[in-house]
Amino acid sequence: MEIWIVGGIIVALMIYASTRIKRIAENAYLQETVETEDFVIVKPAGYISPVESKFAFEAWTKEFGESEAAEEIHRSWAAVVIGQAKSADGPTKTEREENGVTIKEFRKTLNRGDRSYELTVSVLADHFDEFNVRIRELLDSFELK
Repeated sequence: MEIWIVGGIIVALMIYASTRIKRIAENAYLQETVETEDFVIVKPAGYISPVESKFAFEAWTKEFGESEAAEEIHRSWAAVVIGQAKSADGPTKTEREENGVTIKEFRKTLNRGDRSYELTVSVLADHFDEFNVRIRELLDSFELK
């Protein structure tokens, strides 16, 4: 009889932990404002930002490309790189090809003193329509403090 009680308690704890983990994971993909000491940016819903990164800001989507060549590439990703000041003519759009996959890139560079803050948002060309609004949200919200 005691084994049933202990087993029931363990199962209840596992269900509670599982539900809590799922809720936390879902919340990670919600929209949030990311504020550093230098800049502010809105991470759109559907993107996740890692706790540790080599970039000042980084985020990517959960979904990957559908073609065989793109199956290991996130549909969209973004990063902010801090470097030496450079010209900031406003947002730019380019297209490149990587391993047979067309990628659209959007850049926005902001300068303060001798430092530049460059946001690059990339998207698989096949999924541009799906992420167009969220890309615009990233670019429009990126501001220096």
